[in-house]
Amino acid sequence: MKAIFEFDLPDDQHEYDVMSQSPKTQRFLWEFSQHLRSWQKYGHDFKDADDALKQIRYEFYRLLNEHEVNIDL
Repeated sequence: MKAIFEFDLPDDQHEYDVMSQSPKTQRFLWEFSQHLRSWQKYGHDFKDADDALKQIRYEFYRLLNEHEVNIDL
């Protein structure tokens, strides 16, 4: 079975950009979910809710950069 995605560029540039980074996005989401799972299962060192949000947000953007995922498309 084959799947072919077709875009009319430049009209569909945004859709093409989103589609072209989907493998990186999937890997990012999987790794981020593993971090969340680990914190829940094995514990964490968050001091309070604000600290948790700060660290989770930091990890989110760190992984975005590591996987070269652009969410500002």
